[in-house]
Amino acid sequence: MAAAPHGRIRAEGEKYLPEEQQYGPWTSDTAKLLGDVSAKVHPDLALSPRKMENALRGWFNGMGRHALSLTDLGSTWRTIWRRRCFRSRALRMRV
Repeated sequence: MAAAPHGRIRAEGEKYLPEEQQYGPWTSDTAKLLGDVSAKVHPDLALSPRKMENALRGWFNGMGRHALSLTDLGSTWRTIWRRRCFRSRALRMRV
């Protein structure tokens, strides 16, 4: 994620959304998941996925970006695997 224009991380249209819903199409799935979890654990301290991702990338530079990419890749493969297992189980039950 490139530097935010004029120092803004949050998009103007997301200003009135709850913190955990402040993400865009390029926000990592890991940051979205952490935002949801933070809202469920303590609603008053919910974290914005955009801000969280920006902080991780800022603190850890390339390593933060790679870590987010790897965790997103892992969650994608897990989703694909679950769908495949569910589909094969459903097919076996039909027979």
